[in-house]
Amino acid sequence: MKPERRNQPRFLTSDNAFIAMGIRMPKIGKIKDISLNGLAFEYLVNCPTDKADREDSHEKFSQANLFLVGGEFSLTDIPCIMVYDIIKYIFTQSLIVKKQCGVRFGELGEDQAKELGLFLAYHTTGSEV
Repeated sequence: MKPERRNQPRFLTSDNAFIAMGIRMPKIGKIKDISLNGLAFEYLVNCPTDKADREDSHEKFSQANLFLVGGEFSLTDIPCIMVYDIIKYIFTQSLIVKKQCGVRFGELGEDQAKELGLFLAYHTTGSEV
């Protein structure tokens, strides 16, 4: 078993917390859990014909936008890097694939760090994963 590399507690998010990852062809998905250092999110792709997924898979991303559906919160241009991108489930009847992506945040600006702290305080369940 690999040792846990995370050094910050991870928290579950509210049901309306989403992320848009990438610049050219953003992947948009529901945030599964989040910490001060990064997050995990789930998204859907059309497999095996999703050309955007294949082309963007090597981008590794460089920025992300966090937001709540309804416009209550948004944090833009977060520097980040993709740590993993794995298949979680294949819906066999439709060839839709549910994937999970892990993201590590880069160096945040002072305002971004403050906003991320507010997001953790007010838009997570407070329950550690």
